[in-house]
Amino acid sequence: MWLDAGIDTGRIITTEQTPLTGDETLFELHLKVMQHAHDLYVRAVKTLASGKQVPDVPQKEIAEGKVFYNRDWNFWAARKAIANFNTKYRDYFHNKGEHRRRTAAIKLVGL
Repeated sequence: MWLDAGIDTGRIITTEQTPLTGDETLFELHLKVMQHAHDLYVRAVKTLASGKQVPDVPQKEIAEGKVFYNRDWNFWAARKAIANFNTKYRDYFHNKGEHRRRTAAIKLVGL
């Protein structure tokens, strides 16, 4: 995105989704997303350096969202995240019989 005075409010230059299998560990997921992001950065810089036109989309046209600050990640937020994992996602990671159905549902909603 282009940088502006806000926090993550600049106009979007490019975006992509990282292909996932659903079998990644948390570490593998982080690594895969970061490698894809770095590749996207390089391609975006090359496009800008070549003088080609790039998209310039206001974020408001894509979606509204909430800004999360580091100070928001406290004991209570961590406790809530663990509770959400235990009640909503544990089966996703441990039950291979449900894996395909849940992966399809996640793809359907674009997560």
